[in-house]
Amino acid sequence: MARTPSPEILKTLLAPLTDAAVILDPAGQLLHLNPPAERFFGASAAGLIGSPLSVLHHGLGDWFEANRRTRGKSVVTPPPNLDGQPTVTATALTHANGRIWGWMIVIARSERWKAQAIDSVIHDLKNPLHLAGGALIMLREVSPPPDPMQAEYIRLLETGLDRIGKLVERLLAVERVESPTALGEMHPLSLADVFQQAMMRHVHSADSKSVTLLLERAPGEGRVLGDEEWLGSAADNLIENAVKYTQAGGQVRVITRELGGEVICEVSDTGPGIPASDQERLFEPFYRVENAYTRRITGTGLGLAIVRAVIERHGGRLWVSSEPGLGSTFGVALPLVTTATP
Repeated sequence: MARTPSPEILKTLLAPLTDAAVILDPAGQLLHLNPPAERFFGASAAGLIGSPLSVLHHGLGDWFEANRRTRGKSVVTPPPNLDGQPTVTATALTHANGRIWGWMIVIARSERWKAQAIDSVIHDLKNPLHLAGGALIMLREVSPPPDPMQAEYIRLLETGLDRIGKLVERLLAVERVESPTALGEMHPLSLADVFQQAMMRHVHSADSKSVTLLLERAPGEGRVLGDEEWLGSAADNLIENAVKYTQAGGQVRVITRELGGEVICEVSDTGPGIPASDQERLFEPFYRVENAYTRRITGTGLGLAIVRAVIERHGGRLWVSSEPGLGSTFGVALPLVTTATP
């Protein structure tokens, strides 16, 4: 009798998917949930493996039992109590001899059209942004020195264009990292080096508000298998946020170490902290904590969404620990690789 694929193969099977996906055995018991499915259902895969689908969601379990006899791909109306009214697809997974070894359920969120609309808009914005930026440069070069009021107007234009430009770039980054082909060739690299280099890129912004940057590297190479560009982007976003939300005279500390077969990097700040009620949504696109302090700070609400996508695509973990008034710590953990890894 052909065996069910290993958990590693199941994880690889779902890795390219950005929609929530669940794999079941022939009897309808859970074999694997991808990270988007864990977020969609607000559940951890670790405690559900081997349980009936109805334990994860009763309505979805009933739907599956009623429809799996089609022995193929079927798209039907989902249960009315499934949040967001997504499209649910059930696909039979078969061995070469045609025998079903499991089922894959994919939950395609109805928000997909929003992503497509955003993709179209951000690409259309790039050209006029470049034109406007070039026009401002020409004004500075060919016009006489501006008076104070004109200089302030020009400064406001430059600030506005810079903010829109950053928003466009981060929207593009979200789009790119969620693509199945986003990651380039993976190489063993030092995650500690990646965070140290990112810290150096933020020295000027930290100095400008008298924020101290500290790096603590534990012994060990701290090597992981990864895409250096994307991991550098994740590190940039974490350190940029820490500096941005730390008040003048505060401190940002980056600590890297090896523990339990993982490389762990933690970015801690002495900022205002984050209420527990906001922490679960921090990594959602466009979500920002709303209070008197954060309203004075500009941002897109996309940086942490990019971090989450990058770390998940590398098979890692991401977490936050924070209390109001006591600062915040954002941590990432990726599987450790030995120097012998090809």
